[in-house]
Amino acid sequence: MELRVKRAQQFASGGSYFVKYVADVEVRPGRGEVKIELVSTVPESPDHELLSHSIEFIRRGAVSVLRPRGLDGVLRLHPLMIHDVDCRPNLFELATAEELTRLLETK
Repeated sequence: MELRVKRAQQFASGGSYFVKYVADVEVRPGRGEVKIELVSTVPESPDHELLSHSIEFIRRGAVSVLRPRGLDGVLRLHPLMIHDVDCRPNLFELATAEELTRLLETK
């Protein structure tokens, strides 16, 4: 399955955010364990701290959806976009949970 996540908001006085990635998703019966595989990023060499936090929040979002359904998952991110100013790693969790729920409900 292909998961497309995109959330962006631009404010003149701060508070802007940018969350975007595409992932190939595999699910199977399990205990809610989620593995994230990073295939590519934009830019190619993003800030390491923003990248690692964003990946962890994506994993948490997926776990929050898959664990209650008794599923394990693998998400292969290609590309994960990290905006050096407007990246808000915690918003990756919410966006992932919302879009993954939507995807699973349509399959």
